[in-house]
Amino acid sequence: MTDDYQQQFLAFRQEWAQRCIKNPHLFKTCDQCRSISYEDEGRCYLCGCYRFNESPEFVIESAKIIGSSPFPAGVMPRLCFKQKRRSPNDT
Repeated sequence: MTDDYQQQFLAFRQEWAQRCIKNPHLFKTCDQCRSISYEDEGRCYLCGCYRFNESPEFVIESAKIIGSSPFPAGVMPRLCFKQKRRSPNDT
């Protein structure tokens, strides 16, 4: 991954993280993989789990972690939004 691509991906993750921080009531965090989903999702798009933490504080903490690194590897929380359903401008 080139430095330019890393910076673009980090900027994308930071933009989404800020949207989650500003509107935590619109999101929830998967209890299994800590990924952030929209509050109307029935199961996690990434791991398939049905358990979520809807606490705004937990969503904010997960979003801060997401916005801090361009690499969604290991146990780092991820953004799991279906691209065809919504875009960053929807919130």
